[in-house]
Formats: sequence, C-alpha cells, structure tokens
Amino acid sequence: MPFPRRENPEQFWQNLVHGKDSTSDATIEEFGVDPKIFRGEGKENPDQTYSLKGGFIRDFRFDASGYAIAPKTLAGLDPIAQASLYVARQALQNSGYWETAWGESLQTNTPSALRDKCGVILGNLSLPLHHSNRLFGPMYQAGIAPAVQELLQDPEFRLAPLPGTQQPVDLLNARMSSLPSQSLRRRCRCRICTLPSTQPCSSSLYAVELARHYLLSGEADLMLAGAASYSDSLFVRMLFSGLQAIPTMASVARLMSDSRGLTPADGVGMLVLKRYSDAVARWRYHPCHRLRCRPLQRRTWQTPAQPQPKGPGDRL
Repeated sequence: MPFPRRENPEQFWQNLVHGKDSTSDATIEEFGVDPKIFRGEGKENPDQTYSLKGGFIRDFRFDASGYAIAPKTLAGLDPIAQASLYVARQALQNSGYWETAWGESLQTNTPSALRDKCGVILGNLSLPLHHSNRLFGPMYQAGIAPAVQELLQDPEFRLAPLPGTQQPVDLLNARMSSLPSQSLRRRCRCRICTLPSTQPCSSSLYAVELARHYLLSGEADLMLAGAASYSDSLFVRMLFSGLQAIPTMASVARLMSDSRGLTPADGVGMLVLKRYSDAVARWRYHPCHRLRCRPLQRRTWQTPAQPQPKGPGDRL
C-alpha cells in the first residue's frame, strides 16, 4: 500500500535513509472538516490541537476482488480493515504462500492444510475508526443535544449532521478493536487464533511474541503478525494533543530514549512467520530470515516505560 509521501516500501525506505521528512499537514480529507478549526497555538486548550502534522496515507485504492467474500461487503469496511487485508495478501504473496494455500483454492473453496493451521495476531490502538465514528456520531449528538439546548435556552436548536453520517455504514465497523484481525480471518479463511493485540504501544512486538508461542507449541504452522495504525485522524490528533505527546520540535529521535514525543501516522505492517526449520526445508533456495526473540516486558500501570532501544543498533 502507499506510504506517506511515497508509493511503495522501497521509496519510503529511501526517505528514511536520506533523512527526509515524510509528514504533512492534515487536510479536509483526513478530518472531514477544515483542520484550521481545531488548530491552536498553545498546549493548554483542550478543544484544539497544537499540531496538524502526521504521516498520512493518501490515494490508497483497495481492490476487493480475490477474497472469500463479496466485494460489495469488503467495499463497505473501514480503511483499517481494507489496508490490513491488502498488506496480508502482499505478505503472503512475497513469502510464496499465497498461491499454494490461498489464491485459486480460496476462490474455489478448496481445503488447505496450511490455511487450516494459520493464525492472525494484529496489534491495534482500539481507537475510534473513520467508519465507526460515522456510526456512533449521531448517538453522541443525540446524547448532548438536550444539554446544548438547555445551555443556549433554545429548544429549537439543532446540531448540524456530522460529515459522512448521512450515508449508510456497515454495522461490522462498530467492532473497532477486532475489525482488522476478524476481517483477515473471514476473508483469508484462517482457522487458528484471531486476536487483536490492544497494547497502546509496541503492539506489533507483542503480536510477534504471541505468534512465536503459537508456532513453537505446534498449534499453528504459519502466523500473520503485525499491527495497524489507521484510526480516525481527528480523534488521534486531539488525543495526542491532550496528552501533550506530539513533539513541537522539527527534528526528534522518535525511538530513542531522549525522544520528545510521537507524531501520529497511518500504516499497517505484517510479517509471515513460520518455524525456521520448516521455512528452510520448503524454501531451500529462497531467502529466509531468522527472528530471535526475548521476552518482552509486560505493560502494567506499575511499569510506565515501554521497551525501547537505547541507541543505534540496539534491539528489543
């Protein structure tokens, strides 16, 4: 899928290598309204954001064909589900497993032993999505409308409809946390675990760690593990501003111990994982990458710091 200001992973990697800034300011396309309405200069106003910067994916067009469900249904899902499906398919194709266990057999409903022992673990922020906001927005407005009328002493006052709420929305989009992983299970016919990892930070690393346990236990023979960050842009921006987590400096070290904050960004990343011995046996002349893991620190309210690199080249 496209990357912020780039069309593919190779181009995005070159941005990273050359230290180019891939962020940009939010537009009406991301917020649904003019972003300037919410732009403030200071950090003290809870109703405004002091930064509109973000890593936005634009011009992504999802091809709903080739999955085990009607394209019309897929077209009605939130972008986080569509992007997750697209990335999962790309990962399986790049690893060489799509044609053997999915592909034509998925279209013809042919059984697949590998697909039956495949699982999905996908990290997700569990924040409101673009489409879930369209579902719940009218409910929010109905709840606060009487209070606003009383405050204004105007019983005839009506709030304007929120952008996008006048079009029908698939009720599946109400499942904010599990929508990406459940969509993968249904569309790719994975039979083993389908878990949303909802750690607010480092969820992709927890997903890989959980996937490793399923592989080593023999319960799964192939795992899709990764994370998705594709929540409602306005909600994420207001949340990060309220926490004062967005850096105000142009140059920050985002994964270093002296980081001054995080810039919200959109994206989905996924790995195809197998036991190393099985992968080497099947792909003897195909590149296989060995992943070495060590236990991650479990996040609790008593452990405020997430695992993070301490310097260049350090590993989690």
